[in-house]
Amino acid sequence: MWSQHILLVLDEANQVLEHLVRGQTLGKRWSWINCLFVQLAQTAKAIFQFYVQSYASHNAMRRASLDYLVQRLQDAGHQITYQPLVPSAPIRELMRNVRRAMEYQEAENLANAHLGSKHTLEWAQQTLQSQCTLADRYRARKVLLQQDFPGVDFDDVGICLQAVVEDYSALIKGVKLQVHAENPELVKLQDAYKVRDLLQNQTLKGIHKLPRGTICAVLIQTLRVLELLDKTYSNQTILVQEIKALALEHRRLIERYLHLHIKPEQTGVHVVNKLLRRLGLEPKAIARPGSKERERHYQVVGSDLRRALLEAYRSRLSSLRPSFSSNNLEVNLNRGRGVSTELPPPGGGTESAVQHPNPPPVQDDISP
Repeated sequence: MWSQHILLVLDEANQVLEHLVRGQTLGKRWSWINCLFVQLAQTAKAIFQFYVQSYASHNAMRRASLDYLVQRLQDAGHQITYQPLVPSAPIRELMRNVRRAMEYQEAENLANAHLGSKHTLEWAQQTLQSQCTLADRYRARKVLLQQDFPGVDFDDVGICLQAVVEDYSALIKGVKLQVHAENPELVKLQDAYKVRDLLQNQTLKGIHKLPRGTICAVLIQTLRVLELLDKTYSNQTILVQEIKALALEHRRLIERYLHLHIKPEQTGVHVVNKLLRRLGLEPKAIARPGSKERERHYQVVGSDLRRALLEAYRSRLSSLRPSFSSNNLEVNLNRGRGVSTELPPPGGGTESAVQHPNPPPVQDDISP
């Protein structure tokens, strides 16, 4: 309703502007200007009402979910009382303990998931796209983890806890992002497989899952943050200042794809440490040399588990490397250049990357 009113008012304001452009007397122009201000005021009011209505509708939906949850608990015999949640140290500690217990239980379920001969990669992909039991979901996740990180023991509860469960899989996501930034041409090919599979579907199911791996990889590579992995840095480091300038230049893309907020008032080290933590790394302050400014110096610290995951995923991504040169990737994927336009299978191979001889030139049709 309000969106239609906004469009109607904007259309009327556009007509007013068209009349102003035409040659009119001074009095008529003032009349049109007053009319324009009235229309703009109505537009602002309509936009305000639109957001009020949207906000109220959103809150109503959240309230309905809460009422439904309370009703379900009461039907199960539970007594529900409402109490204001006052932030205090005991409550925060209780919530942390509950979350740790839930994370450990999830890691334990994942580590104890038994895999048999039928639990293949194809089975795992089909299982995760269907309504399945929780046990099968853990098995499918484990199959995919072993596929992406060969050699890593996901039967260990500690590894599952640190790599997969804690901080919403921040460690694994960071490792993948680093390897993608090191090999953007392979990520482009990997995304091509995913796009092909999604677009071959006749419906729009899964269209929101179009991959962003190439965008994130190129973004991290452009920001040059990987150049700090083996160095000590501070706010006075030239590379840190250059990374901050690049991050401010691309802060909209960083906010959209990396979900990080970059602000001009943040220091260079603050910006760099944000980006490094997105890679699953933990910058540590190692020294405060000097006696006047006492500038903090930082160095990236990586765990043995992260190094193992990094090497495993590098090995996995290298297996996807096609037989043709990565420099000619777009040429090989382009139609009409004497090369097969079919993508090679995700597991590698040369059968679909064989170059075919150029076809003979087509004779022009000169018949009347």
